[in-house]
Amino acid sequence: MNTHSCSVAAVGDSTTWGFPYGPQASWLAMLEAKFPECSWHNMGVNGDTFAGMLYRLSRQPAVQEGAYSHCILSSGLNDCYSDVSLAAVERDIEEIRQLLERAGSRLILAIPINTQPIGWWFDDKLIKMQKLIADFAAAKEIPVLDFRGLEADDFSDDIHPNHSGYAKMGAAAVQFWLSQKS
Repeated sequence: MNTHSCSVAAVGDSTTWGFPYGPQASWLAMLEAKFPECSWHNMGVNGDTFAGMLYRLSRQPAVQEGAYSHCILSSGLNDCYSDVSLAAVERDIEEIRQLLERAGSRLILAIPINTQPIGWWFDDKLIKMQKLIADFAAAKEIPVLDFRGLEADDFSDDIHPNHSGYAKMGAAAVQFWLSQKS
């Protein structure tokens, strides 16, 4: 018997999984600790893209059967790094939105973190990716969890948060979840 009031899948990349420390260091672990009435599922995969998440979600019976009341979609960094077109990303997000809508799961879009400066080509693409996600969410009236705002000392490398970075992401996620509950 399920005693949880909600079941939340966090589908994303290494910043969802908690790289380099593991899921116990992820921002999702803070949500799990703060809101034990929900069942939290870390479905972060290192290196994942929106296309990879669409592939995974479309093949998971639990998703198809509506096992998750909410799905937090958190990605974009690997799409930028792999130079995936913004049009392709938007198509993937729309397909995921439709898949979750059919399953009765509420989609939440996360705006990816700012990273350390990597190079103009990546930094410019990341800004455009963040805008695309924010604009898509606004147009479709999808709640947005904004992870921007990490500072230089919040990273373990150029892209991945350190413990303080994950703590800041977790604090943002907790504040977001509280705002959704009211």
